[in-house]
Amino acid sequence: AGRDLRAGFNTSPWWKVSLSGSYRWLERRTDHGHLMDIVPTPFGDFPGEGYSAFIRDRDTQTDEVEARLAYHWTPRLKTIFSYRLVSSDYWTSTDPVTGYDPNTFEPIPGYISPGTRLLSGSYDADIFSLNIVCRPMNRLSLNTALSIHDTRSTSAANDSPSIAAYEGTIYSVLASGSYAWNAKTDLLLNYAFSHADYDQGQALDGLPLGIVYDQHG
Repeated sequence: AGRDLRAGFNTSPWWKVSLSGSYRWLERRTDHGHLMDIVPTPFGDFPGEGYSAFIRDRDTQTDEVEARLAYHWTPRLKTIFSYRLVSSDYWTSTDPVTGYDPNTFEPIPGYISPGTRLLSGSYDADIFSLNIVCRPMNRLSLNTALSIHDTRSTSAANDSPSIAAYEGTIYSVLASGSYAWNAKTDLLLNYAFSHADYDQGQALDGLPLGIVYDQHG
C-alpha cells in the first residue's frame, strides 16, 4: 500500500528564463504475513521465534523537493541547473520476542524485542546537476550533463563504532551527440564517467566497508 502526493509550478517570466519547483511526499507500507520461523533440524522442521517472523511491517516515508532553472543563452544554446533534496525514514514494527535471563535462564517475554515501532534507518541526499544543450547546426545536437550526488544512509545501530554511517559522493559526467546523416540514418555517440567515494574508514573499529570506484562507459 502507498500514497504519492505531488505539487509544483512552472513559470517563464521571460523567453530566456524558466523556473520550476516541485514537492513530493511518498509513503509505502509493506505488511509481512510470515507468522512463524521454521527451524530445520535433523529431526524435522520446528517453529521458532525470532528473525524474520517477528517483523510485522515496514513503512517508508519520503520527502522530496526539487528546484530547476533553465536559461536560453541563444536559440541554439540552453543550460539547465537543478537541485533536488531527498529525505527518507524507514519505520519497522515487530512482535515481542521472548528471551532468557542470563542468570536464571527463565523465559522473559519481550526480553529480546519488546514489540514496538521504531525508526530503523534514514536516507538523505543532496543532488546537484547541470545540463548543457547545444545545437551548433541543424543536423547536430550536443548534450552534456554534470551531476553530484551527496548521500548518507544511517541505521538504528549507529551507536556501534563498527557500523558507520554509509555516506559519500558520486560525481558523474554524461556527454552525448547525435547527427542526422540523412532522413533514415542518425549517428550517435555517448560517453559516461562516474567516480564514487564511499570509503567508511572504520577498519580499526570493524570491517573496512565502503566502495571507491571509477567507471567509464
